[in-house]
Amino acid sequence: MTIKQHGGIFGRNPTFNTITASEFVGPVSGLATTAAALKSSATTGLMQITGPATGATRTMTIPDANFTAARTDAAQSFTGDQTLTDGNLVVSNGKGIDFSATAGTGTSELFDDYEEGTWTPELSFGNGTTGITYDVQSGNYVKIGNSVIISCLIDLSSKGTDTGFAVIRGFPYAVGSDGATGILDTVTGFSGLVAGGATFITISSGTGYIMNQTTTGRDFLYDTNFGNGAYLSFTLCYIAA
Repeated sequence: MTIKQHGGIFGRNPTFNTITASEFVGPVSGLATTAAALKSSATTGLMQITGPATGATRTMTIPDANFTAARTDAAQSFTGDQTLTDGNLVVSNGKGIDFSATAGTGTSELFDDYEEGTWTPELSFGNGTTGITYDVQSGNYVKIGNSVIISCLIDLSSKGTDTGFAVIRGFPYAVGSDGATGILDTVTGFSGLVAGGATFITISSGTGYIMNQTTTGRDFLYDTNFGNGAYLSFTLCYIAA
């Protein structure tokens, strides 16, 4: 597209310079565009006009505010690597990166979720938390698709007065039926554990049971295994419901 630009007030013999619409920043409903004309630009606006080719550059930008029609984007196909020099790639809820073009036998090849955050682990004995206090009570997680990777650090200042088996709750996402098991680092403040037996946490029905490997199988840890200064940490991955 070319636009004629006059150099002064129209007279009998006006002089014109040719300027060329060199760049479309984004498509507009009703404005004919091609994939080749759609390019990334840091310029705010829908269309930038630059010219002439020689002499001083003249640029006119038509901002979004000058258009009231909704902007619509048809599907575009690109070849070669695409680079974002600034900003983020933002997708709509439920959308993502579709890997179905690659061979696979899974139920889904859509990468539609990623999240980082914190969670607050809660220790209880026999489902009770009376008097339990913490020097440290923290957790972090990363969610990739429906896989949730969690880490936990608990440092008790008092184990409280409730009795029963020890569990941890408060996971950032509801746990799927598959559950998960992770090795637990019982750094200090524990008693009555089987020598050489691994201490671990296993998630079942949304509850993290703290257990110890015995010579005949597995056994729950109870309030009697914890001291007031018990310190534990673990990392595990589970499938969200």
